[in-house]
Amino acid sequence: MSMTETIKLYDRDAYATEFEADIISCEPNMADDKRFDIILNQTLFFPEEGGQSPDMGILGGYRVVDVQIKKGVITHTVETLAGDCCEVENEAGKQIAGSEFEPEKAELAAGVHVQGKIDWQHRFYNMQQHSGEHIFSGIVHSRFGFENVGFHLSDSVVTMDFDGVLSPEDVTAIETRVNQVIADDLVLEIAFPTPQMLESMEYRSKKELEGQVRIVTIPGVDVCACCAPHVRRTGEVGGLKVMHVQNYKGGVRISILCGFRALDAFRQKTKTVDEMMGLLSSSEEELR
Repeated sequence: MSMTETIKLYDRDAYATEFEADIISCEPNMADDKRFDIILNQTLFFPEEGGQSPDMGILGGYRVVDVQIKKGVITHTVETLAGDCCEVENEAGKQIAGSEFEPEKAELAAGVHVQGKIDWQHRFYNMQQHSGEHIFSGIVHSRFGFENVGFHLSDSVVTMDFDGVLSPEDVTAIETRVNQVIADDLVLEIAFPTPQMLESMEYRSKKELEGQVRIVTIPGVDVCACCAPHVRRTGEVGGLKVMHVQNYKGGVRISILCGFRALDAFRQKTKTVDEMMGLLSSSEEELR
């Protein structure tokens, strides 16, 4: 049986954190008997898509540990504790799976109305990284003509693979320009152009796209097809730091961090330097 595509509430408002929805289905997770897979009619949870890790949070009192999308249908995997339960539909009707029935933990069944809440810090940190990546990739594309052919955004690292080589001086210049764009506090524009409009547009995309295309524009910097939530203004990215550069498949792989994750990384490096100074009884200048 085909499933209606999930309404993506995060497309309407990337800053919303709480929502209500109806459960379409609730099934035991095939790989873990302490988890259940939930499909809703609509959701704020961004799934693992476009190289980015999924949102985390709470759904119906359960912790959301994974969110996946397939053919437009978004599945939320929730994790239960010993004794928790979930109602599921089978040929005999509604039955409770689990040894104990807890009313506050049994609200996950087809037809039930539930509340969800995303982990806002995790969402916003990802938004900072992804918007920063668009700025960086847009500048690389306009200055050098290189394409971003590989992108990965996890909770600890952001990598971009470009199909051309950048010198250390190039990377430094790009990093400086990115941070100037962040300081300029430009407004990001989100649009869903018609197929006719797309034919006349120039935009970056790592793959052939089907169906409705979402375009993220940073005026004068980048125009790119993207499914992920972004910040409203470039100033919210907070800053971008290149963490590592390496030659990769005839091009270059660049690792970056933005905003609060960049701040955390800088704090860790500062702590490491301080510890080395203490061990060697040296100043920071002597360590260079």
